[in-house]
Amino acid sequence: MMIADEELLYSFANAFFGYGNLEAPIWFVGMEEGGGTSVGEINARLTAWNQRGRRCVEDLPEFCRATRVAHLNQWFDPRSNIQRTWNRLILMSAVLMGKEPLDLESRKVIQRSSFAREQENESLLELFPFPSPGIRQ
Repeated sequence: MMIADEELLYSFANAFFGYGNLEAPIWFVGMEEGGGTSVGEINARLTAWNQRGRRCVEDLPEFCRATRVAHLNQWFDPRSNIQRTWNRLILMSAVLMGKEPLDLESRKVIQRSSFAREQENESLLELFPFPSPGIRQ
């Protein structure tokens, strides 16, 4: 399988920065998000980004739902565990916003409902637009 549209790939590489709200008081900047284990997943991300208007910053759960990639959507299910990286970022966000330390269930609720959303308190941005299965690859 090949990338479906090279122009779309190029546009995504140059215009997609991540998730959340650029007007938010908290920005988390990482190297790249996890995933990207197949061309199919990359095509799903590109297609969703294109269909949603090629925004430079996306609403995290809405974008993940639009991709229809199972491992991206698992984190928004009420029975899901906390995503390891987001767990730490959710804790830091709470501290920076002056909130009390959050228990695990509270962090799961935030992950599902408000973390890196379009109108919320943080941006989750990446230096590289494409996901990577790991930093050792």
